[in-house]
Amino acid sequence: MQELQAEGKVTELSQKWFNSDVSTLEGKKDAVTALAEKPKSRTLLIGCDGGRLPFSGKENAGFTGFDVEFAKAVCAKLGWTAKFIAIDVSQAAVELGSGNVDCVWGGYAWEMDNADVFASPVYMKNTIVLASLKSGGVRSIGGLADKTLTLSDNAYYNAMLEQYKNLKSKPAYIVRVQNGTADCFAALNDGKADAIVTDRLALGYYYSR
Repeated sequence: MQELQAEGKVTELSQKWFNSDVSTLEGKKDAVTALAEKPKSRTLLIGCDGGRLPFSGKENAGFTGFDVEFAKAVCAKLGWTAKFIAIDVSQAAVELGSGNVDCVWGGYAWEMDNADVFASPVYMKNTIVLASLKSGGVRSIGGLADKTLTLSDNAYYNAMLEQYKNLKSKPAYIVRVQNGTADCFAALNDGKADAIVTDRLALGYYYSR
């Protein structure tokens, strides 16, 4: 990761998918060369969210997105082949423990003191936002009264609803969609949702295309 940052690859991918450099990595030249042992050729089974563009998502017969291209670049550096498997990220620990995947790449929440999980350095800046169309009239959580709020049905967003009681109690309806970010924005654009909970970077992606 650090070598790709030093070479400008992470910035290149960030500009491609987010129109800005959101990387938080520190660059380090020759990071792979400095490894104590040369990596052996292998196929890395990578678990990722299949419906969370611009980070990762299914497209035709394969996967695309910032995290997917980043993972491919890291594997290429190590002489590995990347194989992507769509998983329910709320079950990431189960997938890892069962050996169905070797790693989970992308947004993944876990207990920081979990000794069974190794995490790479955080490599991008992102925040969760409440978004609505200008015509929707929602400018804050307080504006959700009698409105419909839509969000992805996964452990991360569901936990956030429990944490922010106002976000859970204000809307008249809360709709959880199964197919990720794209369905959230489709609901917003079609008038089926007055507001959605999403990533700031996803918001920029869907409304800058």
